[in-house]
Amino acid sequence: LFDFRFVHEDARAETERLVADAVAGRQPRTVAVTPSYTKSGATVWCEWHSTTFYGADGRPVGSLGLALDVTPYRATAEALERSRAR
Repeated sequence: LFDFRFVHEDARAETERLVADAVAGRQPRTVAVTPSYTKSGATVWCEWHSTTFYGADGRPVGSLGLALDVTPYRATAEALERSRAR
């Protein structure tokens, strides 16, 4: 998971916790919104949907992760908050 540079350092601790919970069977499905890196190194905000699959012995055998780039929605929400504050 950490071999490729897409987990933003601001999200690393949370990502490590989510992975540990999934491996331990405590949290087989998660949805998290975190900053991530693109291939070019730009930062985007992604809504990650992750599911871990377990074998008959309860050990993880695979996982599926889907990411939705929510950067535009986040920028709009932040602009709205700044406008409201003014």
